[in-house]
Amino acid sequence: MQCVAPQTARNIEQIITATGNCCIDAGIIGPPPTREGVTRFYASGKDVATFAELNKYGLDVRLVGDEVGQASGFKMCYASLTKGRYAIALEQLIAAQKMGLYDALIAEMAMSQVPMLEDMQRMLPGVPAKAGRWIGEMEEIAHGTD
Repeated sequence: MQCVAPQTARNIEQIITATGNCCIDAGIIGPPPTREGVTRFYASGKDVATFAELNKYGLDVRLVGDEVGQASGFKMCYASLTKGRYAIALEQLIAAQKMGLYDALIAEMAMSQVPMLEDMQRMLPGVPAKAGRWIGEMEEIAHGTD
């Protein structure tokens, strides 16, 4: 699921509420909810209490505000931190490789940035398979504070 900018969420809200329906903004953090405790739904909007009823059925719904756009903003900030850091890490590793400095960089990280290196070793191999799905999300993030 890709995130949308808060303004995009508010534009969607206008379309939905113009038809007489309610709109709830939600952002999903984590993998598909295959087991308890791994997936959270951050939600906002004036009718968000209805969505929060899903907590009774095993979903983890967390309320972040009463305005549509707040949950999208939360997801946007979270996604830009997580996906952005992996994009930067990959870019810098590629740059180090091109300059013949890859091994020296990894050796230094193994001494001074062990948690970051371990995270990169765990996460980066899966990034290329997912990166294409991130394009729209990154474009929305770029418009996030417009």
